[in-house]
Amino acid sequence: MKFPINTLNLLLKTTIIIIIFLLALNNICNANLSDIFNKNSSENSRHKLIDELEDIAYDKYLYNINESELNEGIILGVISKMDEYSDFFNIDEYEQFNKNINGDISGIGIEMMKHESGVKIISVIDGSPAQKAGLESGDIIVNINDIDIDKKSMFEIGKIIQGKIGTFVSLTALKEDTKISRIVVVKRDKISYETVTIEKYGKIPVVKIKIFTKNTGRQLYDALQKLKKYKPLGIVLDLRNNPGGLLESAIDIASILLPKNTPIANALYKNGNIEVIQANGKLFDIFFMKLPIVIMVNQGTASAAELISGAIIESNKGISIGTKTFGKGVIQDIIPLNSIKGTAIKITVAEYTTPNGFKINKKGLIPSIECLENSCDLFKTASGIITSYY
Repeated sequence: MKFPINTLNLLLKTTIIIIIFLLALNNICNANLSDIFNKNSSENSRHKLIDELEDIAYDKYLYNINESELNEGIILGVISKMDEYSDFFNIDEYEQFNKNINGDISGIGIEMMKHESGVKIISVIDGSPAQKAGLESGDIIVNINDIDIDKKSMFEIGKIIQGKIGTFVSLTALKEDTKISRIVVVKRDKISYETVTIEKYGKIPVVKIKIFTKNTGRQLYDALQKLKKYKPLGIVLDLRNNPGGLLESAIDIASILLPKNTPIANALYKNGNIEVIQANGKLFDIFFMKLPIVIMVNQGTASAAELISGAIIESNKGISIGTKTFGKGVIQDIIPLNSIKGTAIKITVAEYTTPNGFKINKKGLIPSIECLENSCDLFKTASGIITSYY
């Protein structure tokens, strides 16, 4: 399954395993790994060192070593040295991940990323229990059900948050800017993954996209077909609190509104290669290509949702209104591990920019027209923009 997935070569995989093993056994040999690598850089030397460390661990370590747990700990050691979006999925975690990405999920409805104190909320899904309880993008969760989570994996945290529908979870959340904490009690529920909804019909319809899953492109196409009979003057595309999702889904959505081969983004890879991501033309509809688009965004607009916004704006197809977006402009690959069946790693493999080269990551996109939700009527502003085209 792709996020998207690019095949890593054997050398990279070998290097990862080597680094992992050394990190996990570092305390055993009390060595400085960076010095070791500098002095023993050849592959043969590293293999000898791994063998030596393994012998010490199994021959000298006082307690029994569970090989599967050791392997998992080794992998987590390396992942912890990567960015906040990289992760390891054991068998249970990988199975749950696949369920989530296919829309089969219950919980409170938040997208999270690692944070030194716990997890930071990227986005809160509209209509979710989390939104109803007052959680917002940018909130940092430091404690769940009186359990400190700063040293727990993302899956462990997700497992604590998720639970039986109708039960409650208590979160200690704080604002990043003020550090003021509060207790938020949320009632778990099934998270609706009707990813595309028409919020308003008529001459200026509002189309809401909650998240990008594998079927979102088709759902958007079907929703737009329902609007043709109203002869709309334009479209308001609501991407507020959309945490992103599958890159392939974002490409499908852009391909409905932009002609085939229109640049959507650039992907910058470690080896210096630059991939120009383009509209694929699969669901292109010239009727909607001719209409002006206003995109509503906020701090919860992230990742693939930012990619869509940037592509539409820089192709002069529309403009955006709202507040600055989150700023997640990197691409992860999900790579199954052949050596441990049923597991996978998610690692950041590329950074993407807008078609004109603006780097979104850790910056976000400033909307064409800044409009705070509590100080202006977003729909009224968007309607005025669309009618001004005529």
